[in-house]
Amino acid sequence: MVSGTVDYATYETLDGFPAVYDSDKGLFCYARVTDGRFFSTGVPVTNAPPPDTERHLQESDSVRQSRIAERQHERERRARGLLDSTKGNDR
Repeated sequence: MVSGTVDYATYETLDGFPAVYDSDKGLFCYARVTDGRFFSTGVPVTNAPPPDTERHLQESDSVRQSRIAERQHERERRARGLLDSTKGNDR
């Protein structure tokens, strides 16, 4: 299940366990929160969750706000790059 916005989204299994994309494994894995931030357990969501995995966890407000600001900045940077690359192409 996915919830959120274009700038910040969270993932949960249908049973409510948090999940993150683990780029090392190339799979969605169960997540834990450490220091307010999601980290992969390394256990794919196609397996049973690790015994100490909690349901409906969320990242801290400060982590969410930071991630949203990073994504907004990146989107604005890409948009400026696209605008800059089209200048002078109106012939």
